[in-house]
Amino acid sequence: MVGREPEFEAVVEACTTADSSGKLVWIQAAMGGGKSAFLRAAVQRLAALDAERTWTFLDRCEPRPWLPYQGISRLLSQLAGRLREEPREWVESLVPRDAHCLADAFPAFKRVSAFALLDEGARIPDPVERRWRAFLALRSFLAKLCRERRVVFGIDDVHWADPVMLDLLDEVEAGAV
Repeated sequence: MVGREPEFEAVVEACTTADSSGKLVWIQAAMGGGKSAFLRAAVQRLAALDAERTWTFLDRCEPRPWLPYQGISRLLSQLAGRLREEPREWVESLVPRDAHCLADAFPAFKRVSAFALLDEGARIPDPVERRWRAFLALRSFLAKLCRERRVVFGIDDVHWADPVMLDLLDEVEAGAV
C-alpha cells in the first residue's frame, strides 16, 4: 500500500492483536480514496499471516435497499461453507442458544450439519424479537468461534448497507466481537 504503510500496518496490527472478544475496525476515506483496494490488501495480508488459524471473508454492500443484511449475509454464507469442512463435534460446540433464530435469519447455516438438526419447534411470533435473538445468537457464535480462530470479515461499501444491517453491526460491536 504505497503511501499508506502506517495506516495499513495499524489495521493489520489491530486485527492481529485483537483478543478472543474481537475488534471492529472501520476504514474511512473520501470517495475514490482507495478504500476497496486497501481492504482487499489488508484481508489478503491477514490471511497470509497465519492461514491455518485465520479465516478471512470479503464481501461488499451494493445499492440494493430491498436486500436485507447486505455485506454480512454473503460473508456468513462463506463462513457456513467453511464450517461444513470442519469436524462436526467442533462446530456443535460453537452452536449458540437461539441458534434456530440465527439459522432463520441466515439460511446458509441450515446447510451446516450442527445447525441443520436444530429443533424446528415453535417459532417466536414477534419479528423484532426473532431478529434480536438472531443478533444475540450471532454475537455469541462469533465470540465462541473467535476463541478458536481469528475471523476477519471485510465489508466494503458499508454506506450502502440497509438499516437492519447497521443494527446488526451495532450489536456485534457492542459485544466487541
